[in-house]
Amino acid sequence: MPEEGTLKINVDGAFSQESGTGATGAVLRGNSGNFLATSARWLESLGSALLAEAEALWDGVQLIPEGIGERIKCRDGFSKASFVVEQQKETPVRDHCNPGHN
Repeated sequence: MPEEGTLKINVDGAFSQESGTGATGAVLRGNSGNFLATSARWLESLGSALLAEAEALWDGVQLIPEGIGERIKCRDGFSKASFVVEQQKETPVRDHCNPGHN
């Protein structure tokens, strides 16, 4: 479960090499594990599993509520992308996955 004052977003992407199609899924939960938002999307034309994961990550970022001054931290590898959004009003968005890209 996310720490107090945080939101957790879990995302996943799927890809069929045979058909060139895929899908994404994303879930946003509060720190008590309560459901806040979700998204699922069919991808009709896709080139790789990596692109499906990137699309899923983008969909997850879109679930972040506006105005919370979020900071994003990566939790898992890219194949099971998961990150925590800390609700800190004065904290700018930082790329903790790629230090130096803040």
